[in-house]
Amino acid sequence: MTSLSRSKDGYYGTLCNPPFNALSYTWGRFALEKGLALDVSGISWQIPRIAPNHFTVTGFQNVLRKAAAPNGLVWVDIACIDQENLDVKMDEIGKQCDIFRLAGQVYIWLTSLESEFCRDSMVALEHFADHLERMELAENTSEYKAVDFLEQILGDTASVRCKLGSIFRDPWFSSLWTLQEACLCEHAILLTESGHTVPKPYRLAHRLKTPPLLEHLISDCQTIKTSLLPYAEYSEEIKDILLIVDRSGLSFINPGMNASAGSLLLYSAARYRTTTNPLDRIYGIMQAFEFSLGTSKEPGKQFTLPELEDQLGEALNSLSPMTAQMHVHTTPPVLGSAWRPSNSSWLPDVYYMAHSVRSMSTIARDVGKRPVYTGKICPLSKLHSFWNEATAYGEQLFATLGPKWQHYPVNIHLDATAQGPQEPPHNVRQVQSVRQPPSSCPCKSCTEPPRRQNDGLLRFLNAMPMPETEYEVLLLGLCTLTRWTRPTTEGFKGSSSYTVAARAGLLVVKEPSLGNTVWRRVGIASWEAGYGELKAVHEALWDPCQCYLS
Repeated sequence: MTSLSRSKDGYYGTLCNPPFNALSYTWGRFALEKGLALDVSGISWQIPRIAPNHFTVTGFQNVLRKAAAPNGLVWVDIACIDQENLDVKMDEIGKQCDIFRLAGQVYIWLTSLESEFCRDSMVALEHFADHLERMELAENTSEYKAVDFLEQILGDTASVRCKLGSIFRDPWFSSLWTLQEACLCEHAILLTESGHTVPKPYRLAHRLKTPPLLEHLISDCQTIKTSLLPYAEYSEEIKDILLIVDRSGLSFINPGMNASAGSLLLYSAARYRTTTNPLDRIYGIMQAFEFSLGTSKEPGKQFTLPELEDQLGEALNSLSPMTAQMHVHTTPPVLGSAWRPSNSSWLPDVYYMAHSVRSMSTIARDVGKRPVYTGKICPLSKLHSFWNEATAYGEQLFATLGPKWQHYPVNIHLDATAQGPQEPPHNVRQVQSVRQPPSSCPCKSCTEPPRRQNDGLLRFLNAMPMPETEYEVLLLGLCTLTRWTRPTTEGFKGSSSYTVAARAGLLVVKEPSLGNTVWRRVGIASWEAGYGELKAVHEALWDPCQCYLS
């Protein structure tokens, strides 16, 4: 086996820009100091030796032959990236996006999964996802009952949880580097332990022109997540399935949203992936965003993880401050770093599937590397008064709809403090205001006046660490949120989705230790701008603002 080096004018040996395939797999945590290694000529570095219980040299050779293009060319990292020269390595890492997108075909090697198991598991997941989609269609019929939905899906959840857990225990699904590659090559063909393609599930054989692809697994995971989210509180098994899906990261890959929102989702998923080098928390995913950061951008210069996180935060905010801030810190951020996402950031479910995002502000670092917000500001107390006014206006405007008018949506998520558990979302204080018929009456025809949906919001604001008057809101922009009504197990009301055109902003407080012009991010909020004449009232709340962020 020979490695062909690339010349500046695109030649590999005598071949000019030849077609090639690529292989995605994981090996870093299985490297050994001694043992057998793949025999590759034409390189100046040693090929890493891999533990044979992960894969053998013979098995590796067979997979490379399977993955190669008709001309025999396949890109594989250990033979194409100098593993001993850091500058060269970082330069090649900065080209991962181009490599995987230019490859004629990408293969994913699942080194621990057997062919028949993969086929049977994909059949089970496809069946479950199809069943969920059919039940969602039935939710709009008068015969539908949420309790029936729960009874039907709970009969399958134990098996689905087992199948998902077994698939995602393969090391490929826990590697940070492969998360980036999954984002870059959704159409990759799955290879099993022996290097064979996964057999076509018999239910899908008539409609699949190719063997099962990564995108089929991604699609099933996204269907499972969006369908089961409204029912999570009713079953521990459903919660477990949602956690397994989230930790795989597959539900966060291009779920119908814009690129910058998908970037934040991917960074949120990266917290569950493993890596041998802490700096790979950034280097291992930056190409999924088409960023070149740190040593990849400035060869010869070394960077710390906080410096790389600052660079990633700056790059994400430059794409869209709106989507770069749609997260919650689940561990207390270091002083001065709350303005950017971190490895412990968590994406609240209400912002999953956010789309039509438009920023109405900017967040950029100045020459002194200090983050500067430019946009509009409003005291939280004034915004709270507007929310109450909008609630009353909406109830009057939609009085004829009764309980069919869902609610005036307000969502507040506060970042974690030093107190409380450190596993999301339990340590994140949050409120999602909901208007529902009184609990004493499960029917739709109830004439009893409904509870004021902002009672919970008032209690939440009164319980905040500081008086409401200490908080300001920095306007970020607007987006369309997909929301789910809460299902009930009585009557005919199930879960249904609808969209809301929402504004979003940062909750901030003064940071005296950093100066009077510095505001510290403490959470995020989103709300509807209001109906009819209230839109003008909403716009009048805001004043121009430029300030430093912490």
